[in-house]
Amino acid sequence: MSDAREQYFHCPRSQALGEFLSAQPLDARLALAEGRVFVGVRRIGEPNHPLKAGDIVRVAVSRRVDSSLQVLLEVEGIVAVNKPHDWVSEPDAAGTTANVRDGLQRLLNCRRVHVATRLDVGVSGLVLAAVSESAKAHLTRLQHEGALHRRYLALAAGVCEKSGLWEGEVAADAAPGVRRTRQAKAGNCAADRAESTVPATAFECLSLCQSSLFCSGTSEKQRTPVARGLPTPASVALLDVAPRTGRKHQIRIHASRAGLPLLGDRRYGGCTRLTAPDGRVIALARIALHAHATELTLPSGRHILVSCPVADDFADLWQQLGGALSLLTR
Repeated sequence: MSDAREQYFHCPRSQALGEFLSAQPLDARLALAEGRVFVGVRRIGEPNHPLKAGDIVRVAVSRRVDSSLQVLLEVEGIVAVNKPHDWVSEPDAAGTTANVRDGLQRLLNCRRVHVATRLDVGVSGLVLAAVSESAKAHLTRLQHEGALHRRYLALAAGVCEKSGLWEGEVAADAAPGVRRTRQAKAGNCAADRAESTVPATAFECLSLCQSSLFCSGTSEKQRTPVARGLPTPASVALLDVAPRTGRKHQIRIHASRAGLPLLGDRRYGGCTRLTAPDGRVIALARIALHAHATELTLPSGRHILVSCPVADDFADLWQQLGGALSLLTR
């Protein structure tokens, strides 16, 4: 039995894991080395691990990437890296070869790396990590105090006001609405983030592009009201986004509920293809969200702003939509 991301195998008798996998249609040695083999919920990396009759062995499909990790800054035990959109922040079921934690261990030749600020698969940009216990404690304290100020660039389908604040729960069972409050400039949010219990995301619209392309590729069930209105030429907003809280998928959910699904974000109603009037189709292989800057205070007390260059594929998409590249480097 299998799906697009995993294969499942039933063990008929007691035997070693390596022996069992060698009889299956896969590269058992590579799967074990990459950490893609599970028995029950446990990741197993030893070929001598004993299996019992009836055990289910799960093998995740390897994630193939064609990008590499770039270190932007290393200071006082804190490392800033530029995560490609097809990397994960930490090892997952698909293996350990393309994740920030293990990539930094290889690049810096260090045993322990703590990834402090994570990004979803499909999202690119700046990730902070610690390579010492003191730096880990410092970054953890900054997160608890709301003193890590992160900024993102996003491409969203729809029309929005110049600036504002999205608020609303982002849990799976949360109410569908997002409350829009009075206009707020994105970015000045340390106190609000530290005190607020309601997930909040400030945004500023840097540019609104009326493109000749139109969006497609999202099921009718997933589409927001804005997305259902396409295939007319798409209005795409370039947003500077500053989350005041740090919930999982917060920006993506808030944008979608506000009628501004991010391009490429199939999970939350974003289109996955752009179609030109001549029929040419542009497939969106990533979520149009990029972490471009983080402000923080170092353990020594020095305040710094770390910037991350915009990913080439993000810039190319914005340019194909008719946007000005100069807006991505402001």
